[in-house]
Amino acid sequence: MKTNHRNFVSYLADSSSSSEFIISSQDKSLQNLAFFYSKIHQKLYFNINCQLHFLFIIINFSLVQSFIVIGNNHESVIKK
Repeated sequence: MKTNHRNFVSYLADSSSSSEFIISSQDKSLQNLAFFYSKIHQKLYFNINCQLHFLFIIINFSLVQSFIVIGNNHESVIKK
């Protein structure tokens, strides 16, 4: 059981750098657990990436709008 545990720990350590990591253990339940962990890890990473991407778009949009407002105010001051 110690080798299985060690293999799973090494899988957890390597899963951040590689989503496809094959466990040398023959224990089917351990392989299933590792497979589900990798799937959850990929989905979490994808969700976080999507949320950050949309946050970046919203921040850019608000910055562009604020620059437009500043530009319009500047033009109205020049015209006066």
